[in-house]
Amino acid sequence: MFQIDPETCPIRYRFPRWGFLAAALLLEPKLRRNRARDLENERLLKDLGWRILVIWECAISGPKRLSPQDLSQKMSQWLHSDLPAHELGGDDCRAVGSRGG
Repeated sequence: MFQIDPETCPIRYRFPRWGFLAAALLLEPKLRRNRARDLENERLLKDLGWRILVIWECAISGPKRLSPQDLSQKMSQWLHSDLPAHELGGDDCRAVGSRGG
């Protein structure tokens, strides 16, 4: 059965109105391909020496979004850190933190 990938933004993810099962059957392959593509792109960028900052939709829109000042401050903190990769989400987003090396 379909499970929401814990590495995606679980708070902002919503299924279409036409039902959970139908959405799961149709969207699961697409979400798996998207995640595999994202991981490969991250790997390629890291291999080239890039650092990666993922900003989830919940960080910039919705009722729990970060203020522009908070978002700017968090981005600046990451830029001045040694973390190779990081995620930013809204106040209610659980998919936030270091993405490892």
